[in-house]
Amino acid sequence: MKATDWLAAQADPEFIPAPFAGMPADAETALGSLARDADYQAFLGARNGLYAFARGLHIYGLDDAKPYHDAHARNRGAWRAAYGPLLEGTAFFAEDVFGNAFGMRAGEAFSFDPETGKLEKVGTGFRGWADYLVGDLGYATGGGVAKAYAAANGPIDWDCRLSPIKPFVLGGEFALANLRALPWDKNSELRSEIYRKIKDLPEGAKVEIRS
Repeated sequence: MKATDWLAAQADPEFIPAPFAGMPADAETALGSLARDADYQAFLGARNGLYAFARGLHIYGLDDAKPYHDAHARNRGAWRAAYGPLLEGTAFFAEDVFGNAFGMRAGEAFSFDPETGKLEKVGTGFRGWADYLVGDLGYATGGGVAKAYAAANGPIDWDCRLSPIKPFVLGGEFALANLRALPWDKNSELRSEIYRKIKDLPEGAKVEIRS
């Protein structure tokens, strides 16, 4: 079984995405090479995005009625301006439990840490990304943390991610005591602000982050 098919089979049945109506005419302008990826299109045709692994993994679909789930909406917003040319040509299509994103640029798939701005190639195309993900589910999705959070607090809301109280890049722990559920856009804004404030600082400098 292909990794993309296996991932589709892991979908949380409580989340019912809208039917996929095909890539809109302006999709390539907004999503670049992601809009041309045949495996991504086939995935959306079978299931227009999903949540899996206690909602730790979120693969975006195309759904104007749900901005938190819509790939177009997820690739817009003031948060993106903090990274300047770093994200030029990159379209994001998925995220882990913390809102660390997965994107595509020029046909290559990347993981993205919004606090450090680090982009790391993980495969070629949507299929290569799926192979990477299936090969290291716990690390790549944060599903174990999502499961622990759900056991203690109930499932993460569809439009939320687990955001660190003390930023990870500043020594915050990947532990429930340091995590709170925030709407995806608020989480994106906070973590992009962290990047903006620390990117040019020397090691050991003090930084003030709003919570």
